[in-house]
Amino acid sequence: MQQSGAFAEEEPVLGFSEDMLLEQMLQETLNPAYEGPEPQAVPVAIRREQALHGLRKRATHYVLQLQPLLRLWVSPTVRVQLKQRKLLPFAELSGLATGRSYFNLVSIEEPRSLWTMHCSRSLAEGLVQQRLRQRYGWLKDGELEGEGAHSAVFLEIGEFLRKSRDAMLEDWGGPLAIAGYRPVLRPRFTKEASPSDEYALLSYRVESPEVSGDLHWAIPMNAILEIFGKTLQPRDELSGLGRLQTLRPV
Repeated sequence: MQQSGAFAEEEPVLGFSEDMLLEQMLQETLNPAYEGPEPQAVPVAIRREQALHGLRKRATHYVLQLQPLLRLWVSPTVRVQLKQRKLLPFAELSGLATGRSYFNLVSIEEPRSLWTMHCSRSLAEGLVQQRLRQRYGWLKDGELEGEGAHSAVFLEIGEFLRKSRDAMLEDWGGPLAIAGYRPVLRPRFTKEASPSDEYALLSYRVESPEVSGDLHWAIPMNAILEIFGKTLQPRDELSGLGRLQTLRPV
């Protein structure tokens, strides 16, 4: 398993040598019937880098989806920034729970996996305070401090959580069906996620005059590899001489 840490910004490197490229150029030039080399298995390291590249693009696009959702709750000046991307084992996700915290465990049918959405207390309860003020025009002191208040928070921001979840599950090259959904106060080990499973953690910072806080998504690397692996085809990268200048030999 790769060590925890931020994943790099470099473009993915494709695993094709200069000899392979020259061979195809000659074959395509001299033999019109040539259909290309036999398909080869994509090395794991290259599949991984391709998957992380796809995840970086998806993580950035999520900012554009999240901002309009938040504007339904707070002022139009709200800003969302992607602050961090890192790899870590599932066991370390509990480190996000400093005091009361709000996690949402999302079971995905295919690829079978457990995705985790987390709202910091300041973000979740700040959104609830805004909603209560909009509804009643006031908010009692300590309204959200009592034991069991977290249940009321989950109920009040349920619409935001659902829409934020659905937005993240879009645009992965196909629909990601939800098998189940559980709001919890801290991550749990299940048959879908063991402590050592590697996850990609996406950290977003939300800032507005009324509310500030953090939203995180933790997505299992095995699911990311499977999703993006379906579209990774080595022969596609070699087809057409006009694209050869974009390839970097290993």
